[in-house]
Amino acid sequence: MMSLIDEKRTDLILDAVLHKIFENEAHSLQEKDCAQNIFHNVSEEGMVELACYERVTDKNAHEFSCIMKYEEHSPEELNSMLRKEPKTYKSCQLWLKSHECGKACPVDGTVDDIAVNGRINCGTAFPGEEVVVRITKKHEDDLYGKVIGVTKREIGKLKNIICYIDSDDCNLMIPVNMRYKIKIHNPTKKDQPKNCVCVWDVNLSNSTPIVRFKYVQTRSTGNNLFVVQCLKWLPQCDYPLGIVTREILPGNSKQNGMNILQIQYELNGNIFSCTESLQQPSQKGRKDYTRDCVFTIDDKGSKDIDDAISVRELDGKYEIGIHIADVSAFLQKDGDVDVEAKNRATSFYSPCHKGEPIHML
Repeated sequence: MMSLIDEKRTDLILDAVLHKIFENEAHSLQEKDCAQNIFHNVSEEGMVELACYERVTDKNAHEFSCIMKYEEHSPEELNSMLRKEPKTYKSCQLWLKSHECGKACPVDGTVDDIAVNGRINCGTAFPGEEVVVRITKKHEDDLYGKVIGVTKREIGKLKNIICYIDSDDCNLMIPVNMRYKIKIHNPTKKDQPKNCVCVWDVNLSNSTPIVRFKYVQTRSTGNNLFVVQCLKWLPQCDYPLGIVTREILPGNSKQNGMNILQIQYELNGNIFSCTESLQQPSQKGRKDYTRDCVFTIDDKGSKDIDDAISVRELDGKYEIGIHIADVSAFLQKDGDVDVEAKNRATSFYSPCHKGEPIHML
């Protein structure tokens, strides 16, 4: 679930990017000396556009409207539907097979997975998010449905998505390991060649993002990889809106490949420093194996000696014991070390740097 800090950061970046987009477009229109009103809009493809109309008078007054492409309800409405019609509406976790289809796995397990076919039925949900699905059809043992809202957003985790460029559209990015596309905005200049990707340097200490351009050859788009951050997926957009934050080398070597993985999964190589003292674990309820033949199976030179095996002979047979270090016994629940370990969740052993793992702490 996205934290308040991540949500605030995303909103600030989105505001800064949209401000820059509208500022550039408005300046271009001023040069043309247009006597028009300008309305902001997001197109069906996820691109921010300017809708220009002649000055509004009483005779030709008209409203600017935005058509909602996807059905989307508020959390309150979704909870009400789940409560009133539990057989029709199901709380699910969505997994996409492609940009056009996927499956919804009911959280309560009362029914089998629900097929979600067609982009219009997938809604604005990202893979892994919790959604509410309306069951629209049942054919024999198969269920079909439509996503009508998201109850648990994970967009805060979509900050470092490794993408390549769509060969048909330089404004479209395709994640290398995800099943959806991201529309990006490329500000245009008069002297700027086509096939340029706009790279945003967004610093929260500055109100205006810095923009530079990277020229790419459309015939070799797979050789260009970019880091993309998702900002928003509005219900009137085919694709989520995102920005390119940097270019990276393709995974044509082991080192480059490991760099991609480190960015994609946000591996934290910083050593955690804390003054929390270790508590002495209670021996109550524990068995004493100190007199048994217990030996580690970790590699020579390993700093994490936490896995071991013991062997005992019992009436002509052998008992093999597996021993895992109980680190949690030394830590205070919800203490600094416990919270940091929950955030990192894993230790990473890189084949490029044997013996130098990125630890959970």
